[in-house]
Amino acid sequence: MVGNPFSWSIADGIAVGFISYPALKLLTGRWREASVLVYALGILFVLRYLLL
Repeated sequence: MVGNPFSWSIADGIAVGFISYPALKLLTGRWREASVLVYALGILFVLRYLLL
């Protein structure tokens, strides 16, 4: 919800969510609560913005 107003795009706001959720799980030490698919999607979205 925070990414949408700053990016003016629903798709970019959702992408921020897919990036921040696994990042927060890793940083808080609760990495087992998220599946491998969540981490894979997070990495793909990071690569999308890095290679754009």
